Amino acid sequence: PCMAGLAGQRAYVFDVGSGGTRNLGAMGFPLNRLRRIYLTHLHSDHITGLDDLWITGWIYQRPSALKVYGPEGTKHTIDALRSMYHKDIHYRTSNVRHEHAQLLSEEVTQGVIYQASGVTITAFYVDHKPVEPALGYRLDFGDRSVLISGDTTYSDNLIKHAQDVDVLIHEIAGSDATLVARNPR
Repeated sequence: PCMAGLAGQRAYVFDVGSGGTRNLGAMGFPLNRLRRIYLTHLHSDHITGLDDLWITGWIYQRPSALKVYGPEGTKHTIDALRSMYHKDIHYRTSNVRHEHAQLLSEEVTQGVIYQASGVTITAFYVDHKPVEPALGYRLDFGDRSVLISGDTTYSDNLIKHAQDVDVLIHEIAGSDATLVARNPR
């Protein structure tokens, strides 16, 4: 799982699964404009590419820190990544600007969590038991909107936040045959 979007001159990424950075780069996504990542939950398939996206910021010439927003536990995850890569960061920043090496975090709850340059991002809870909390995000920009949810089961709160949305992205890493059989396409 790795979903990305542009709103004006700003770039946003929601979850960063394995290979996310390579795929975004191959698509021509402007990684140098990325400043924020939003995590739906902390399952490994949603975060295993986070370190790659962060640590290769020097390649993509990201001029500033990368901030990761997510549910409770995000700060611990980010602290662990910074600790794990402390030597690499030292090597890469000893003789050059180091803003790209900064990784910040903020744990968020339901509500508006970002508002700037005409962009509003609202976080809301979804049902991904036993994972709690798990989040979805709605991004509004001008007269356009997109709602992104990671894994979840039926969720009244997701439906509430999806009202009048232009695009709904509801990611699922995989399913068994019974889910597909109930929802043929």
